[in-house]
Amino acid sequence: IRCDPRQITSALGNLVENAVKYSDPDGVVQVRTRHDDRWVEVMVADQGVGIPAVDLDRVFVVGHSAGGHLALWVGQRDDPVVVPQLVVGQAPVADLASSLDLGRGAVEGFMGGTPEQIPEAYDDADPARRLPVKVPQLIVHGLRDDDVPFEGVAPYIAAAGDGIDTLIFEDEGHYDVIDPAAPSWEATLAYLAGI
Repeated sequence: IRCDPRQITSALGNLVENAVKYSDPDGVVQVRTRHDDRWVEVMVADQGVGIPAVDLDRVFVVGHSAGGHLALWVGQRDDPVVVPQLVVGQAPVADLASSLDLGRGAVEGFMGGTPEQIPEAYDDADPARRLPVKVPQLIVHGLRDDDVPFEGVAPYIAAAGDGIDTLIFEDEGHYDVIDPAAPSWEATLAYLAGI
């Protein structure tokens, strides 16, 4: 299994840290793994507070850039633990296979290979290959984004059809969509407030 050791260490550290942080002092945190030829799955289970049952129908998943990819992926999963009411991709990497030139090979590094080398992995992880959308989506993007250009996200939006809304801003770049002083931020909050 190929991965960036720093990124996987950070991700696993955050999962375990949060499990410990939100568990009672005498609580148990379990870390389990399983694997096959393509994947290693790490499961962190705790007895922390979690999401109260009364709030499960109010879960939104929001992510920016690579986190936007993960937000869209969560909304496209076949076996979610919690079904979000909405996923929001802020300048998301929505089509992994078409984004291999972004970020000095970030997609290939994240995935552990190219679509030609590991097509099944891309079928599992690429939101563009998992359409149609399973839960409503909102894409927030600036047309001056040079990091994840809108031209790379537009085909995903077109293919997604009716299950997707967009907030597109002509004068905003990649980081503006996560800037609380930017118009896109205010528009995103207004959108969420209307749900």
